[in-house]
Amino acid sequence: MATEFRILGELQVVQAGQTRDLGSLRQRGLLARLLIRAGQPVTTDRLIEELWPEEVPDKARHTLHVYISRVRAVLGDDRDRLKSDTTGYRLRIERDGLDSTRFERLTSEGRAALADDRPEAADDALAAALSLWRGPALVEFADEPFAEAEATRLDQLRLVAQEDRVRAGLALGRHAELLEQLRALTLEQPFREALWEQYMLALYRSGRQAEALQAFGEARVHLADELGIEPGPALKRMEQRVLAQDPELDLAPPRDGVGSPVPVRPRHNLPLQRTTFV
Repeated sequence: MATEFRILGELQVVQAGQTRDLGSLRQRGLLARLLIRAGQPVTTDRLIEELWPEEVPDKARHTLHVYISRVRAVLGDDRDRLKSDTTGYRLRIERDGLDSTRFERLTSEGRAALADDRPEAADDALAAALSLWRGPALVEFADEPFAEAEATRLDQLRLVAQEDRVRAGLALGRHAELLEQLRALTLEQPFREALWEQYMLALYRSGRQAEALQAFGEARVHLADELGIEPGPALKRMEQRVLAQDPELDLAPPRDGVGSPVPVRPRHNLPLQRTTFV
């Protein structure tokens, strides 16, 4: 019976399609600690220090053994995955048995497909990767030091995967479909310049040149007001290319991935004259 472990959202253990009851928050925290260090030995002393950071109870070691027994009971036929020795414990997980490792594998495949100019394959892999997320990583342990670094790392990888999937979608000529998603992402991550650059490109290819320049202005305000910096070279270059109506911005491969590039923006727009306001 294969066991699936999930940390991309609330902690879950799934067996035969059924989500198991993981018990108390401290017991769930024990499992989360073992999952973050899956395949690595974790000493008994370290687990005790992390589970009781303020004051270690007299029977902490005994209580830890009880929690370990309960975790093994949750695993059922897979209880042998949780190994113990004289120093501590180690949780063994099969390939793709943990949703975060599967997510990282799929995102790597998607990025490789983008590098090989295979946007359709990239989109498929990245869509599968992003579908694994059910909320912020390790959400119920967001305030605990043991989870902070891993949760932050995974959340950053999720943002990169979203950007990569947008790249694939733009390469497939799906600029109009991406506008709503990109607007939401720029509101959620206003300092991430790559998202603003993609949003400007999607607007421009949808025949909305003025709005693309307004997006640049909005990004510039966010960066100046909150961080005290100017947009980076890539974002500034996108503004200049939109102003100049760079013909290369109009081109994208057809949806089937074959044939010659096709124009994706209406050609009837008049050139936009640069003004003091712009």
